[in-house]
Amino acid sequence: TQGKNWNHQYNFLSDKDVCAWNGYKNSTRENLDQFSGVQRCDEAGNVQNIELVSENLTGTIPSELGMLTNLVDLKFNFNNLFGTVPIELSYISSLAEVDLVRNDLTGGMEAFCSNDIEYGWLAADCLGGDNAKMQCSCCDLCMPWLNYLPSAYPTYLPSGIPSKVMILSFSTAMEIFVPISGEESLKNETSPQYLAMDWIVNHDGANMTLKEEDKIIQRYALAVFYFSTQGKNWNHQYNFLSDKDVCAWNGYKNSTRENLDQFSGVQRCDEAGNVQNIELVSENLTGTIPSELGMLTNLVDLKFNFNNLFGTVPIELSYISSLAEVDLVRNDLTG
Repeated sequence: TQGKNWNHQYNFLSDKDVCAWNGYKNSTRENLDQFSGVQRCDEAGNVQNIELVSENLTGTIPSELGMLTNLVDLKFNFNNLFGTVPIELSYISSLAEVDLVRNDLTGGMEAFCSNDIEYGWLAADCLGGDNAKMQCSCCDLCMPWLNYLPSAYPTYLPSGIPSKVMILSFSTAMEIFVPISGEESLKNETSPQYLAMDWIVNHDGANMTLKEEDKIIQRYALAVFYFSTQGKNWNHQYNFLSDKDVCAWNGYKNSTRENLDQFSGVQRCDEAGNVQNIELVSENLTGTIPSELGMLTNLVDLKFNFNNLFGTVPIELSYISSLAEVDLVRNDLTG
């Protein structure tokens, strides 16, 4: 996989034990989701977990990895791997999780589906049924092939992933958010997109699970908006980025006068919990309106008038068929 060109070397080919062939992507931020390479070995020194996500791995997956017979978790998503998945990996009885999405792999993983091993998580670029470049009838998550990205907002967002209850990690969050925001912005640790993803994965007290994908996307879109408009400097916080459901991200501007005109934030959701009305008028919103708001596909009413918004109005808002009212007056928007 052209190791010399990986984004990080993680002590590979050093004189250290293979269980020390690992490291942090960002030495100033040591959290589990940044810890990569050979993540874990058992007490006998057998490799159990390998994670090399978005590391510019370029080449084929060698069959020799099948010799790691104690392997439990293998994540090579977001790389440039091509060729087929070696059948030898399907022989490893301890293997519980395999994530290979966002590569250029072909063939199939049906050998994983036909053995007697009960996997906790299988993910590949297998969306598209018989027309998919990868075939995996038992995968928990099927994504589109890396080089197939439609021009408009995605109709291929993974639906109902998965039936198993799994807490979000950076790698699984990337699989959901890259089709929405793009890989570049999610890798930029100063971007609103990265900050929103980091908040959901590491700081959100709601502890969302992967079976709540629709709610995760709503939460992410609103968190991106918060960071994109300097939410910490808003005149009122309205429970934004709290552990409450997004339908409770609201409040009254003046607690001594509770009337409808003072009620702001996420004003209304439908019975299914989909955000319908957002009003943040004269709240010192400062920044740009992010395209991620287009993922609020049940939005009816949007009012951001009398703020400090600049840039252009994202075209994604025009794709929302339910949207009936938009008020953006008294900003510095262009286009």
